[in-house]
Amino acid sequence: MNNKIDFYNEENYCPWNFWEAVVAVFLTIPLILILTIPIAYFLERNMGEVIFSPSEISNFGFAIAYFIQAIVLLILLWLFVFYRNRATWYDLGIKPLSFLKGIFLTLFGIIAIFFIDIVYTIFLRFIPWDISKDKIRLLIENKNISLPMLFIVAVIIAPICEELFFRGFLFPAFKKKMATFSAMFLIENFINLKINLF
Repeated sequence: MNNKIDFYNEENYCPWNFWEAVVAVFLTIPLILILTIPIAYFLERNMGEVIFSPSEISNFGFAIAYFIQAIVLLILLWLFVFYRNRATWYDLGIKPLSFLKGIFLTLFGIIAIFFIDIVYTIFLRFIPWDISKDKIRLLIENKNISLPMLFIVAVIIAPICEELFFRGFLFPAFKKKMATFSAMFLIENFINLKINLF
């Protein structure tokens, strides 16, 4: 009994297993498609809204498209973390954070992103890669989507949902079966696949 309690309190404890995470990965994209395609068809037929074109999507279409993705991630999270394994938010890595530490991490993140963006921009000047059709670039240049909507989705909703699902749920389960770098590599590729598809 004591051993079980000690194990539960370990930082690396993960109530769900590797195969549950694998099943969740294989369910993610089909579920998003099953929900998105009929909704996109309905919106285009009845309201003229386009969901699958980054250059033509509107505020409403953009909100609906990402809402569907967020709902799928949260449903899978609920199913495998809370329902099947009776886990807690703490098991997903949600821990109390002091106000000052939160401010420091936020400022550090903003500065880090600024420098990464500079390096990324310089790097792109030296490689023959056409970024004119990059999905993120098309979304930013799309006049139909307001900057507040992009901010709400890209800075608030997306990071919370995706951090909980990818870092909180998938990463600890993958680390049970493989090295940390391998787990990070697989999850990063899955994130890229999801971003490129949707």
